[in-house]
Amino acid sequence: MRNRGKCTFRGQEICAYTFRLLFDIRRCALKSIRQSSRHGNTGRKPKHALVFTDVERVVQFICNYAEEFGIPQPAAPRGRDDTAPIYLHNGSTKMNIYKLYKASCQEACVRFVEKSSSQSIWSACIPHIKVASARDDMCATCEKLRRKIWIRYRKRTN
Repeated sequence: MRNRGKCTFRGQEICAYTFRLLFDIRRCALKSIRQSSRHGNTGRKPKHALVFTDVERVVQFICNYAEEFGIPQPAAPRGRDDTAPIYLHNGSTKMNIYKLYKASCQEACVRFVEKSSSQSIWSACIPHIKVASARDDMCATCEKLRRKIWIRYRKRTN
């Protein structure tokens, strides 16, 4: 006996023809819906799905890296009430940091996430840690000169 999928509408079982009429779909669309609902992972997660410990490991690594090599800013930018940003030196890129993370995971014999997942975790969980651009990466002397120029400019405009 063939195992056919049941079509239901508002809790009542209906025939496939009536289901197609209600939702204005063709037979081939209904067939593809049925096939896509019968994948092998029904009721269980795939083995490559992210686990909370994987996300936690990425966040912890980036936070530790930022604590060691980052330059914390005194306050959040104007107009924001969130966390003050931490800038990483512009010589370090997200790709280099990912390579360090991957090497540390391989050394510790633990599972690591791939680059795209790592970057999406970074932007979602810890967006206040940023790689400084050349414009943001200034020494104290450059910052003092920039402030003097800004003060002179404001005096002229007022």
